Amino acid sequence: MSTLPPLLFVAASLAAASPAIGPVVERGAVFEVAQTVTPAPADPLRGVPAKVVFTGPGGQTARVDLFWDGGEVWKARFAPDAVGVWRYEVRGEGLNVEGDPQTFTCVPSDRPGPPRVADGARHFTRARPRGEGAGQPAPWFYLADTAWNGVLKAKPEDWDRFLDVRKAQGFTAIQFVGTQWRGANDGLPVKPFTLTDGKVTGVNHDLLRAMDAKVAAIAARGMAPAPVLLWALGPDDPGNAWSEEDAVLAARYLKARWGAHGCVWLLGGDGKYPDADRWRTIGRGVFPEGESDGSGVGRGPVTLHMAGRNWVFEPYADEPWFDFVGYQSGHGASDDDLKWLTHRRAAAEWRELELPLINLEPNYEAHPAYGTGVPHDAGAVRRAAWWSVLVAPPAGVSYGHNAGWVWNEQAGPVEGHGGLRAGPWSDALNAEGAEDMGVLRRFLDVGPWTELRPAPDLVVQQSDDPAAFVAAARTPDGKWTAIYTPGGGTVILSKAGLAHDGAWLRIDPRTGERTPLPIDESGVLQTPPGHDWVIERRSE
Repeated sequence: MSTLPPLLFVAASLAAASPAIGPVVERGAVFEVAQTVTPAPADPLRGVPAKVVFTGPGGQTARVDLFWDGGEVWKARFAPDAVGVWRYEVRGEGLNVEGDPQTFTCVPSDRPGPPRVADGARHFTRARPRGEGAGQPAPWFYLADTAWNGVLKAKPEDWDRFLDVRKAQGFTAIQFVGTQWRGANDGLPVKPFTLTDGKVTGVNHDLLRAMDAKVAAIAARGMAPAPVLLWALGPDDPGNAWSEEDAVLAARYLKARWGAHGCVWLLGGDGKYPDADRWRTIGRGVFPEGESDGSGVGRGPVTLHMAGRNWVFEPYADEPWFDFVGYQSGHGASDDDLKWLTHRRAAAEWRELELPLINLEPNYEAHPAYGTGVPHDAGAVRRAAWWSVLVAPPAGVSYGHNAGWVWNEQAGPVEGHGGLRAGPWSDALNAEGAEDMGVLRRFLDVGPWTELRPAPDLVVQQSDDPAAFVAAARTPDGKWTAIYTPGGGTVILSKAGLAHDGAWLRIDPRTGERTPLPIDESGVLQTPPGHDWVIERRSE
């Protein structure tokens, strides 16, 4: 095995560090190491069990997989997270590695650190890039759009347009599927992984390089990629159909290609995960303790994206790779569907779960509601999102549009989803619900949102209509109160709701416009009927 010159996705001027040893790479930029293997093994996906070990300026180490990039070339990608001189070398059993360890110099940059979850925290963090507290973790709100097929199907120019709009709207992450799945299988001219008699035997390098560029484009805009590695709803989806060995192989391969971009990992997608032993084995195989995903020392948060109205947290609670609960309230609109979100599972059990809880798939805009077939409008999307961040400690929430996740070029049927149809992907671009998600994020950003806790006792009485449920939350010191009323009208506060001083405001969740809201001595707040409102009080 011979060492090729390192390749840099992003390099800085040598003048940026003095003295610099080796190439210079900005903190958080992707440093790529290429190796040749001559001759290439007969089974290149399995035949080079090697890693690159990176050692940082403080002696910290990160072990990163090499992945096959075609022919006789293997690569590793790594984004250094500490300024200073790094050493790296290839290690692997039975491999003849020529040359001494090599070095590069990491210099400061304006990139935030990769997403992380601290022990016992109920939210994500990203390290501050510069200024006061540089390098220290700061709260990061996961506001994701769902483009399940975007990385698989989008044209590069369309993908860039989409990401630019979502960045401007305030989104911080993009969810997508990384392998073939029921929503993009027969309709794909080529697939990321090739199978022979049901066994993973190869990859499509041209497609994966195109997918690499789209993943990099997410990170270049300061957003986090959130790939589903193994969709797991139907019997033919990779998470169910592939052997444990192949599932681990494919997921580790994608982790090696994309991890340096600072991912939030959805190991499984849309699954009920009835075989917990299988998924524990896969999780440990893909994310072993102490191994980096390439995003500096450590790795991004990992979860299983659950099927609608499923709650399968318990079998994985003690797994070292399981970092947050990614549930799905789904696309129903019945009374029971709404109560599942407002009164059960996350809303009922959050006190026992000292980790982030995120609704990764609430009502999608323009998606037909289960049971009625009536498409969810922006009001239903806002309702599900605001409920999600107020009935449990807020960590994030996802948005989706029926045209956006499908990513059809023109209106038509949706592969693998019965009679479902969707418009062209561009219908999702400036949809009302997508714009409204930015209002939600801006509301939270101006306050200590990580301290908000559900406070249903602030509201004296609730409507018998589940769709009119009023959600309330406040900080432990009582200085910030947030209330969401889906239909406007009267909200009556309890004595607990009146216990602190401060002016009340009503906020239009469609525009963010703030208006003073009078309150009488009996605790009655009156908002205009006809649509939803956010009610807020801040005390000094």
